Amino acid sequence: MTASPRKQIQAATQAALWALSNGRCYFPLCDNPLVMQVRKGVFRKNAQIAHIHGVAPGAPRYQPLPQAERDGFTNLLLLCYPHHGEIDDPKTGERLYPAELLRSWKDKREGDNGAALAALGPVNEKVLNDLLVAAFTPPPSAYSGSPTSSPRPVA
Repeated sequence: MTASPRKQIQAATQAALWALSNGRCYFPLCDNPLVMQVRKGVFRKNAQIAHIHGVAPGAPRYQPLPQAERDGFTNLLLLCYPHHGEIDDPKTGERLYPAELLRSWKDKREGDNGAALAALGPVNEKVLNDLLVAAFTPPPSAYSGSPTSSPRPVA
């Protein structure tokens, strides 16, 4: 019997995790960079996306969740390879690293940014693109004239 294939985590969700990681593993006090230079000019990922609640029955911290929730931003964190293996160790992972602990790491690393992204729910690439465009589009100027002219008071 073969396991069902794992679904790909949405690119937008992966991008959010990478952005909020600041290039570091979510494991507290870990100094392992998530991208490493293996030889001059050649870089490799040193990270995996980890699930707070495991993907399959028998996995550490497994809970039967709908796929969108299981692979959603709120259930994921980014860990270096050694720490990902540690938290998912079949013998000690669940006991040493309960879901509440992993969630606290996530909350501490992401701060208010994580809460804002979590409130969005499942985000696909189009939705993320629309949100980024809206966030980075300058507001209409309250000033008239060229950008270098002196601002006029708005009545």
